[in-house]
Amino acid sequence: MIQPISINLKEEKVWYDKGSALADKNQFQEAIQCFNEAIFINPKYDFALIAKGNALTKLEQYQDAINCYTQTVYINPKSETA
Repeated sequence: MIQPISINLKEEKVWYDKGSALADKNQFQEAIQCFNEAIFINPKYDFALIAKGNALTKLEQYQDAINCYTQTVYINPKSETA
């Protein structure tokens, strides 16, 4: 018997992965919503902050993107991506 896949919506990685998939399809507004969920669950999740910044850049919301990158550097000063 095939077992259904269990997804825990309280895990930031689930929201990050969904946001990344949406961003890959150029659905940046929806992706940002998912990244926001990931950040809400774990405010120090730097990958979601960077991805949100990238999506905001695609939407030409540069100041908001800079804020995400700045927050990433504050959280993880050794981040090579931010």
